[in-house]
Amino acid sequence: MIAGDAVWVTNGPKGTVHRLDPKTNKVVAAIAVGKLLLRSVSLEHIKADKLFATSPLVRMGRLSVVPLTEAQYRFLAGELTGARKASA
Repeated sequence: MIAGDAVWVTNGPKGTVHRLDPKTNKVVAAIAVGKLLLRSVSLEHIKADKLFATSPLVRMGRLSVVPLTEAQYRFLAGELTGARKASA
C-alpha cells in the first residue's frame, strides 16, 4: 500500500506491517497487531475525553496510524476507566 510518501508492506510475520523508506527500501517502522480491545470506543467518546485533547487522533481530519501516550493506550484498552470531559 502506498500512502503519501510511505510504502507499507505486509510481507513479515502474520499481523505485522512494515513501513519502507521509498529512497532506501529499508524498513523504518513496524506495526504488530496486539490484543483485541475489550470494548469499542467511538471517536465521539475519544474527542470528549481531555486525555486526547492534544492527540493527532482527534486533531487530524481523518483517522490514521497515530502515536498514543501510555495513558491513552490504557484508556482505549479498557485499563483506565472514567471519562475526563474536555474543557470547552
